[in-house]
This record gives sequence, structure tokens and C-alpha cells, in this order.
Amino acid sequence: MLKELVKEDKLLDKLITNSGFSRKQLDYIIVRKEFGGKINDIMTKIDEGKISKGAYVITKERGIKNIKKSFYTLILAYYLGIISKESFIALEKIITLMDNVKGRILTKEQIDNIMITLENLLDQLINA
Repeated sequence: MLKELVKEDKLLDKLITNSGFSRKQLDYIIVRKEFGGKINDIMTKIDEGKISKGAYVITKERGIKNIKKSFYTLILAYYLGIISKESFIALEKIITLMDNVKGRILTKEQIDNIMITLENLLDQLINA
């Protein structure tokens, strides 16, 4: 399922490359969300075809754990004073930017500009 999304959305490919997730983890999480946890549907819709339930569960749980760790990292950085409350304004700008471009067909130049903007906003998040 992730392969189909990436084929249609080149920005998604760049975001995945810069994330802490494997493509397999994201694929499993997306399919799980799409099919509401119905294991038989999930097992046939993932990109690599049919896999064992055990392999699916382990990979999915690693992906979910990565999401939680990402949030804990932000909370810890705030708690230790590495980032400030104002840093979350930059994060809000990133979310607004993603909402504005999601689902649009973008040129390579637009994608490159978005990635530069993201880097600048992330720098603000860290340095604010």
C-alpha cells in the first residue's frame, strides 16, 4: 500500500527518507489504520504480499514504538530546556505546510523548496 502512495506523492518519499521509520513499518501501520485491524485484510494488502502474523505484529509494534519515541524525544527536549514552548510554533507551521501540500501534485522544484522550508523550520524548532 505504501508503494502506491509513494508513486503518487514524491514529497512523501522524501519525508520517509528523513524519518526514523522503515518503509515496512510505515506500510504495516498505514494498512492497519486503513483496514481497522482486520488481520486477514491487513495480511493481503501490505506491499510485500502475504507474510506471517508474527512478522507483521513485530514490525508493526516497532513502528508504533518509533512514533512514541519521537513524541518522548520532543517532550524530553522541552523538559531539559533544549527546545522552548516557542519551538512548537515552528512545529505548528510545519503541520500547516503539510496540510497545504498534501494530496497536491508537486514538481521536483516545489518538493525541493518544501524540503528546504522544512529544514529551516526544524532549525527554528531546535534554536528557538
